[in-house]
Amino acid sequence: MSLSEMIDRDSDFYQQLFQVCTDVMETVHAIPQPVIAQVHGVATAAGVPVAAACDIVVAAAEARFATPGSRSASSAPRPWSR
Repeated sequence: MSLSEMIDRDSDFYQQLFQVCTDVMETVHAIPQPVIAQVHGVATAAGVPVAAACDIVVAAAEARFATPGSRSASSAPRPWSR
């Protein structure tokens, strides 16, 4: 689902969407084995917290992380320093 598809929805839609996101992250946390996220391209929107919920994130040199919808200058995709 794109961010544009989330505009002008009713509160039930947002509540269900955020509950699904919460359930995914809680499931990742509940797995007893280490969970590894592998990012090759852009992790954006819900991809950022899902990756952050993992125990380890392995990101390719070209990987980018962004939070569109944020009004912060830090939301622009950029490489992480090594």
